[in-house]
Amino acid sequence: MAYRKKRAYIVQYGFIFYYFYLVNDILYIEILHKDSKNIRKRLQTNIKEFSACLDNSSNTIHIVGLDTSHRLIHLFYKENIWKKRLIPDFKLDSTQLSSLRVYCHRDKLNLILSKSHNPRMGIWKIIHLAISNRTFNLWKVAEIHINKHLLPYRIDIDMDNNIHVIYRSMRKDRHILFYRMFNSKYSKWSLAAKLSRDEDDVINMNLLCDTKNYIHVVWSYLHDKNIKVNYLRKKTTSPLTSGWKKSKTFPNILSNFTNPILLQCKDYIKLIWKMNDKFYYAKAKSDRDLWSSARTIKGYFNHPIIPITYIGSSYKEQELVKLPFAYGYYNKEIFIMGLDEPSIEDGFPGLSFKEINKNPFKSISLEEEKDMRLNLKRFTENIKAQLNKEEIISNILYNKKNN
Repeated sequence: MAYRKKRAYIVQYGFIFYYFYLVNDILYIEILHKDSKNIRKRLQTNIKEFSACLDNSSNTIHIVGLDTSHRLIHLFYKENIWKKRLIPDFKLDSTQLSSLRVYCHRDKLNLILSKSHNPRMGIWKIIHLAISNRTFNLWKVAEIHINKHLLPYRIDIDMDNNIHVIYRSMRKDRHILFYRMFNSKYSKWSLAAKLSRDEDDVINMNLLCDTKNYIHVVWSYLHDKNIKVNYLRKKTTSPLTSGWKKSKTFPNILSNFTNPILLQCKDYIKLIWKMNDKFYYAKAKSDRDLWSSARTIKGYFNHPIIPITYIGSSYKEQELVKLPFAYGYYNKEIFIMGLDEPSIEDGFPGLSFKEINKNPFKSISLEEEKDMRLNLKRFTENIKAQLNKEEIISNILYNKKNN
């Protein structure tokens, strides 16, 4: 049986890290202790997709999983006890649900997911289900066009627990980028605001709400047979349509731009992307329009990387982080692209928890180095299989425009 991880979550819970991931429809949890042996166990079987969050108001970890029978299962961890309940099919009478995300504040559970509307045409709907004290509320957020190689929407929450979402919707054979916000205080969705132009065909996209209540949006698109990139930001308190500002110093990226990552590290916003089989990054202060030039990320990854979300306010020696979506892995240590440095040219891994202030060369045995070199080819193939999907789609769309 293949041992293949899908999307993973790492939750910082006090001084302990909880690592959740799926392998062959089994949801696993690994409890990562800094100074003791890690604990790994099965949490739930027959799960095809899941999402996790931490409710800081009640210090509770919440997980919602979509099982192989298309049922929604809610797992929550509080006071060292895991509990489980089945979420009833409240108007979710669809045979296909996907792209699940969960957020919780003050024990109010918010589920965002896509539901099939016209499977033959690839048309789905983003729906929002809020559950509080056995009370259910349902909103239809948007109609989207599903592409199996591209995520249908991106989502994040701000410091006031408002939900922000960007998504692609089809208009005249082009994918247009839209934005909406859910006001958690008044339980109301805003009207959709169009971010891209009618003549542009949006491909990749990402969204980040930083801790200073700025919203950052980046996307790539096809225009006049060229792939271009755009970036906007605004304060959460600014008007939904007129509050967006375009950067004057954003790097001029005119080539194949895929796999965008937006994250916050201290006071800086980092953008990481893949272009022509290489990874690049640029950064800027959260509240300033002063982007650095694009730089290449050197080195390689010593383990297959997967989509990963880190839930916590600090990370290793870094005091303030926020990243709703990134790439990384856990293999005796946590590695997150953008927060950890890739391995150096000689093939030694990055720093582990115990090696933050030590020379990494001293902690690698000859046997570990040999195994790493023998498996380098396999690791490289796994990385390409995981990350090239979006690049393939970008090339296909580009060729269609040229023909």
